[in-house]
Amino acid sequence: MDESEELVAAARAAAARLGVRRLTIDAFQRETGIGKSVVYRHFESWRALCAAAGLAVEEANRRVPEEEAFAAMRDAFLREGRILTLGAFVHRAPIGRAVLRRRFGTWNRALAAFRRWAAVSAPDFPLMDALQARLRPSREARAGDAPSPALPAWTTVERRPSGPVLAFRAMAFAPINEAGVIALFGMAAAELGYSIETVTTGFPDCTARRHIGGGRWEGVRVEFEFRSRSFREHGHDAAGCDVIVCWEHDWPGCPLEVLALREAIAALPGR
Repeated sequence: MDESEELVAAARAAAARLGVRRLTIDAFQRETGIGKSVVYRHFESWRALCAAAGLAVEEANRRVPEEEAFAAMRDAFLREGRILTLGAFVHRAPIGRAVLRRRFGTWNRALAAFRRWAAVSAPDFPLMDALQARLRPSREARAGDAPSPALPAWTTVERRPSGPVLAFRAMAFAPINEAGVIALFGMAAAELGYSIETVTTGFPDCTARRHIGGGRWEGVRVEFEFRSRSFREHGHDAAGCDVIVCWEHDWPGCPLEVLALREAIAALPGR
């Protein structure tokens, strides 16, 4: 067996150990100890080696389904017995850094989304406390405030209600409807890497461009919802949209990318 055949066999064995059909070169190096220079000495690209091994190569622009990402996170965290950093995760999972960035933006947002998913789909996940500790604490927790006691609920006098205190720039209170989500997104879009082109009353609500790295931008179609599951309840076609921007993400298995402003705003500098 020559060295190229040994590399093919090593790739197949690494994928089998990880239980995946899609293998990143980082995971291959970790599993085999074989460096990239050895791969490129015998194959013109990582894609070529994967093709020879009958494996799927990780595409940087692949839209990874949330269920796939969350299952990979759960499995990696359980194998290691801890909540991993982004660098440690991409060396231990079949999902690359670029794909995660495309889906979630930041690792902190990915962990926050995973926490919501685990609460519904993996309620026995044993590292939930460690995950909570890993996520950025709320502003109140950073200030050392004691938990607020339960507030009494008074009879309404039919005035216009508001959400809880948000104190984000001109937004004093958190959104309670889709209109509030639109206003909040407009305030934070630039820092979230978005540039708004149009906002309409039809579907999708918004066209925008977002930064994808290296000074490059791509066009995306955005639908605003207060809760992500409302997209499905409103009967929207997922093929006509790229991103749901909402306040609360409550749709496990959502086929679209979701930007939940509750977590995204909390993660912004100076929040």
